[in-house]
Amino acid sequence: MYLGSFAIDDYVGIPVATHRFSSGAAYAPTVLTYSIYEEVTNVGIDENVDMVVASPFDSVVGCYWVRRQLTAAAGFGAGKNYLVVVKATVDSVAAIQMHTFQVAAKTTLIAGQIVFKKNVARPNFAFPMFDGAGALKTGLTVAAVIRKDAGASFAALAGAVTEIGTTGWYTVDFAQAETNADTIAFSASASGANPTCYTILTQA
Repeated sequence: MYLGSFAIDDYVGIPVATHRFSSGAAYAPTVLTYSIYEEVTNVGIDENVDMVVASPFDSVVGCYWVRRQLTAAAGFGAGKNYLVVVKATVDSVAAIQMHTFQVAAKTTLIAGQIVFKKNVARPNFAFPMFDGAGALKTGLTVAAVIRKDAGASFAALAGAVTEIGTTGWYTVDFAQAETNADTIAFSASASGANPTCYTILTQA
């Protein structure tokens, strides 16, 4: 079972269901442990950790669930894949279950890059506008456009650009469809100001 993709310091939940081999009925184990291995290594970050067989989850016979925090101090690393091996002995029969999960790679940003949640509306995106001398410029009529992934051209954002007070900072709303891309090129322009441009990366 694939358990999902997590960030460092998140918790991964490890579910287990135990059954009697002879009948398939839910049955309490006498031994229940989990081990976690990084990628192809055979030395576990955790090995044979007891899953408290005397305490089934929500008192449901044969139902067990524990969670493990994925800390760097414990040895978990961004961009790595992990194997969970659950060992159970039920009615004198030994068996295993296996799960996998990953710790997502960190996004490395460079100057001018921003990260959005993919395909989720992003209201109140704020950005500055500067004049030719590098000072914040107020009172502008700003046009904001985006290019999604390898789109043939830029398209105007549906939301209107408004200034935040008289600060030279402006704000615009991204609709959900406007963030449905892996990479978004953003450009805001106005007469009497330098354009403001960003590369926006998205994460699922």
